[in-house]
Amino acid sequence: MRLELGIDVSSSTWRAIASIDRKGVERSVTSYLSSLIDAMCLPIEASIRFAAVDDIPPNMFRVKIERDRFRVSPETGGPPPLQSDTTEDLAVQIGRALFRAREALITDAVVDAVWKQWRQAVLVPGRRHRRWLIVQCVRYGWPLDEIGKTLNQRSLSVDSDASARKLWFELLRGRGPGRIGLRVSKQRMESIRSPNRADDDRFEANLSLLGDGLYDLLGIRIGFRGPEESWELDDNHFQVTLNALPFPPCRCLDEGEILVNEAADILAAHGYKARSVRAPRGSNTFAAVHETPDLIRWLTRHHRTRWSEVGDIALSMVDAARAEAGAFLTPDVLLYSLEGLDLVLPKLAATARNRIGEAELAALLQDLLRDGIGIRDQQTILTALTGTSVAPSVDVFSDLSRSFSFGDLPLDMSLGVTLHQARLGLVRKFLAPQIGNRQRRFGESTLECLLLARDVEVKLAGREPNAVRRAANARRFLSGVRKTLATCRPVADSPLAVLTTREAYLSARALLRLEFPRLAVMTYATVGVGIEDIKPLARVELGENVF
Repeated sequence: MRLELGIDVSSSTWRAIASIDRKGVERSVTSYLSSLIDAMCLPIEASIRFAAVDDIPPNMFRVKIERDRFRVSPETGGPPPLQSDTTEDLAVQIGRALFRAREALITDAVVDAVWKQWRQAVLVPGRRHRRWLIVQCVRYGWPLDEIGKTLNQRSLSVDSDASARKLWFELLRGRGPGRIGLRVSKQRMESIRSPNRADDDRFEANLSLLGDGLYDLLGIRIGFRGPEESWELDDNHFQVTLNALPFPPCRCLDEGEILVNEAADILAAHGYKARSVRAPRGSNTFAAVHETPDLIRWLTRHHRTRWSEVGDIALSMVDAARAEAGAFLTPDVLLYSLEGLDLVLPKLAATARNRIGEAELAALLQDLLRDGIGIRDQQTILTALTGTSVAPSVDVFSDLSRSFSFGDLPLDMSLGVTLHQARLGLVRKFLAPQIGNRQRRFGESTLECLLLARDVEVKLAGREPNAVRRAANARRFLSGVRKTLATCRPVADSPLAVLTTREAYLSARALLRLEFPRLAVMTYATVGVGIEDIKPLARVELGENVF
């Protein structure tokens, strides 16, 4: 099955890289896409077509997968200026965009082809649930052929969303926790494993330290694997993997370079030659610079953190784990967690199993992790769920709507809110202090945010039956967000959120996830204790209907 992807870049960017190695970008992106498709075991032969267009702002690009189109900016606030390493950097950015958008590869034709291989039409008769199961595999990095073999050993039929989640839970049971892996070129493997490294600069020490920080933030232990030597990678490169899925290969720091949490132009102003690093580093600005005694003194004096090449690789692995945290909440991890809860809160754990069910609970925790919300406070999460979990009825939604009381409209069942979504919203309300505090700068009680215009919220919350108008509304919303971010100037490195109603939250989060993965979306109900003031930087209006 053939699938063509179109990748458009701005004319200025294309001209800037034309003199370097335009074909190199095409080869790198095509090679990475092929490896990603092979890892997912998709029956697809994909090709890529590059083009330069005039309707894209500088330093941005647009990816088109059949009829679905989305535009991705390397950085929410705009990327650094083009430099000599633009060719490789652009290929890595496009590769990351393809990784984030891998679910869009699951077209109707792909669903039918995969299910024909699985030969389980009786178990899952509807295409919607078939697509959901395939998307789950692609989302969390489990090869389709392995899941297909396990599916052939099951007899649980799917006739609802709840039964689909239960089947997925059973398919993953016994597979252990999800893992972040690392492949390194032979040249860098020797450097990483060098016995001359200080104890605190060894790979395992860096990974353990950063992993502990990730646990404090998200409340889940990440399984790390590697490093493994790879002959397929170019010299001085490494590649992070999520279970079976590869991230785009990245260049290591050059010999003698260190990573610094400071902008390259600021370092250059003080006489230090540096290059910007566009790798996803939270909301911070990073640069690579050659290490000198004078630079170390300057960094110490200005309280800047530095990492060696080993720390840079470990930081990339943790960044990948944080971005895909939902992949690590497997059935085995959940069951182990509930067993621990049995020892201290046996009644709560038993009630959660009986009222919510293990499969539904796993799906809720995965959705929280995908939104970057920590699940360490499981007592609060289970208390919220067990207090409102009864058989689906009108009274359930009435009770849940009273739980959302922070100035929002009553929960309307005509919006298509499912019981799963209502439970998720209720948990977010109970975790409001945690969610709100994450979005404010350290030591301050002000939340900087973007608000949505009323007509934007109405269109996002409504159920537009016409697919053409629905797609047009989505494009106008994203166009308005781009325009707003281009004009407002938030404080550098400060968290930024979109604040909206709970009815518009689901649509807003789904649309912003691809293009602005670091732009948090919050409801008014999740503005928690500790935030004394909301500072709107701008209001997002509907923009033009453009791709």
